[in-house]
Amino acid sequence: MKKISPVALILIQAAFISLSCKDSEKTSILGPEATGIYQNGIYEGQTPKDYEGYNALAIIEVKKGFIATVGWKIYDNNLKRYFDSTYEEVYTGNALYIQQCRDNMKGMVAYGPRLVETQNVDSVDCITGATWCYNKFKQVVKITLKDAAADPEGTD
Repeated sequence: MKKISPVALILIQAAFISLSCKDSEKTSILGPEATGIYQNGIYEGQTPKDYEGYNALAIIEVKKGFIATVGWKIYDNNLKRYFDSTYEEVYTGNALYIQQCRDNMKGMVAYGPRLVETQNVDSVDCITGATWCYNKFKQVVKITLKDAAADPEGTD
């Protein structure tokens, strides 16, 4: 049996819902993330600095109404450096924190492509051990895409 991709599943679900809803109800039920309808462009956003001194930054490109590329980073304002594959050196000698850095890096790498695949930040699954960066990712994506939703009346 051939497996259906998550994007195809979302589109099939959206088509089914749209066939079973009145036109005036479609926008409120589906919303821009479920249908993949965004205004084309490049959107930038960032979260406020949190209580630990971190904030997330993102650049998302929308083409043909769909999320095409996602770039994002987490910045440590205290150490003045980005969270990346070398960040674990901050915790030299602390095996638990080094492992947390490695787990979070798995999420850093996976979440952007997963968003492109699903077109819905709430459909991006958290990777075990990468909850910290998952929460940052969801927050920055929602901030970045807040102005990207296409005009439901078609007047954009």
